[in-house]
Amino acid sequence: MTLCPLPRLAGLWLCFAATAFMHEAGSPHDTWHHADTPAPRPIRITLDADGRVNPWNHLAFHNDPNAFQFAIVSDRTGGARAGVFEDAIRKLNLLQPEFVMSVGDLIEGYSTDEAEVNAQWDEFQGFIRELEMPFFYVPGNHDQSNPVMARLWRERFGRSHYSFVYRDVLFLCLNSQEPAQHHIGPDQAQWVRDTLAAHTDVRWTLVFLHTPLWEYGADRGWPAIEAALQGRDYTVFAGHYHTYLKNERHDSRYYILATTGGGSSLRGPAYGEFDQVGWVTMTAGGPVLANLMLDGIRDDNIRTVQSKTLADAVLGGALTTDVLWVPHTGATAPRLALLAANPTDTPLTLALNLAPASGLDVTLLQGLETMPDGRRTLTLQPRSSRALTLQLDGALPEHAFQARSAGSLHWEARLQPEGQPAVQLEDRFNLPIVPRLPLPRALRPLTADGDPADWAGLPVYDVAGAPFLDSSSKGWTGPADCTFRVAFAHDDAHLHVLVTVRDDEIIALPDVPPWKQDGIELRIDFRDPAHHRTSRTGEGGLFFIGSCPAPDDGTNRAYVTYGDSLPAGTKLSNRRTDDGYVFELALPLAGLATKHGTAWQLNGLRVNVAVNDRDGTEQAQLWWQPDWRTSANVPASGTLFWE
Repeated sequence: MTLCPLPRLAGLWLCFAATAFMHEAGSPHDTWHHADTPAPRPIRITLDADGRVNPWNHLAFHNDPNAFQFAIVSDRTGGARAGVFEDAIRKLNLLQPEFVMSVGDLIEGYSTDEAEVNAQWDEFQGFIRELEMPFFYVPGNHDQSNPVMARLWRERFGRSHYSFVYRDVLFLCLNSQEPAQHHIGPDQAQWVRDTLAAHTDVRWTLVFLHTPLWEYGADRGWPAIEAALQGRDYTVFAGHYHTYLKNERHDSRYYILATTGGGSSLRGPAYGEFDQVGWVTMTAGGPVLANLMLDGIRDDNIRTVQSKTLADAVLGGALTTDVLWVPHTGATAPRLALLAANPTDTPLTLALNLAPASGLDVTLLQGLETMPDGRRTLTLQPRSSRALTLQLDGALPEHAFQARSAGSLHWEARLQPEGQPAVQLEDRFNLPIVPRLPLPRALRPLTADGDPADWAGLPVYDVAGAPFLDSSSKGWTGPADCTFRVAFAHDDAHLHVLVTVRDDEIIALPDVPPWKQDGIELRIDFRDPAHHRTSRTGEGGLFFIGSCPAPDDGTNRAYVTYGDSLPAGTKLSNRRTDDGYVFELALPLAGLATKHGTAWQLNGLRVNVAVNDRDGTEQAQLWWQPDWRTSANVPASGTLFWE
């Protein structure tokens, strides 16, 4: 209706229709329908209107009866931080959405112990009991990581993929963990096609799944889902990455949500790292997403593909370091080269703060502007760079085969791209002092049988009592508890890896990854060495495999995590011994060259090994080199040079 100015002091009544709904108990399709009750009394707004001017802007109230609001919670686990999800539940009760959706990773999971998994679900459902509105479950990889957990899901929740229609909007809740983790199989894809065919007249389709499979390979099943969605209005919500990102595909919005208590460095919007509740208003023109955070409310452009591209360029190349290889030569005060670069089309301001290791002085030789707080600043014009030099005075940190840090360099960057919010970033990296490690040619044929005898005469690195410990490690009491040795070699056809573990107690079960019990994680980076000179290597482009020792049944079998990444012809064993286990791997060079190219065979490759030690309920993680994915990373650590 059109609201016209009324004579002065005339009463204007605006009526809002309220609708009652009732659930039909036992309905096979969970149908909701209008209750057979008398029509509710209209809601009236009475006001006095002046014919000339009034103290309001207009009277076009947002009271579309087809509009509704719901909330979405994202990853709670994968490094859960206590209290965050519970706080979100309390705040949702204050906000009063009509219902709450999820995108999975609700429990830690990754266990075949039914009592442990049931206890985790009991805890989570205790949180949900505090919620005053309906909650819709969607499974993540932490919720269905093995057949035992998939069965327990069915026992508690029934279907792992389902749909419902609410106010003429179709909600598709998918399971991105069947028939395997981070997959949607053909049976579920056919169910999606059938469901969409049965609901051709809805005004919008909203899709919820855990893993953003559109960012994975075509073999994960997403193309079939995406093809079925074409020709209708739809929006997709996922989680899993613990970093927020808004994207558009096929003229539709795809959202990857951040966390609701899951593991996060919480570095802010530019990184997509924050705790959130997604607040969705379903309008006639589609869903409108607001990101509700503990420290404020931001729109859905908080992190877009464009701003991510800008941030990634800065994080990957704004400040890189050369490596002080040891044993070093030259003066007693060696120098370390840095390169400050602006890879963007926007001016970039950098602020640097040095923190030398104990016993060292680190001096930035260039005359940069000094801020009152001691930081040194410089501004780089678009597509420009500047060489910087650090001088190290004092005793360098002790080293053997493990990389060490001469101190840390904390940097902050600020850009103001035209027509976009300012991008503010910060990071730190350790100033690298790295030993040159050989990748020797095997002296004799090596067979991946779990017997290290044929490795005699090759370099072996004994971590002994000086591993790098993950910050969350608990229960490790020293070398008598767990320690390990690593060795690497090559021949004309294979890259060989040997890990010998001594462990006083071995807990290893099938369908449980090594980071939840006893086992090893192997990471090999075949990329150009430039990737090694930044703060954190990350996982992109890495070869990764995990393995746990299988039962001592006389075979050399092994439990393998992500074995599908192994090149054809790979040989692997993980054999138990009297005091631990031996992992041995032979990777075909031809398969590696096909996947990664051959440049790495000239420049060397970077390797890291983590040994996970489970004792009772406590888990520790011991690293050969500092964890590349964290602030403990030392650039270029673990680099092996071909011999």
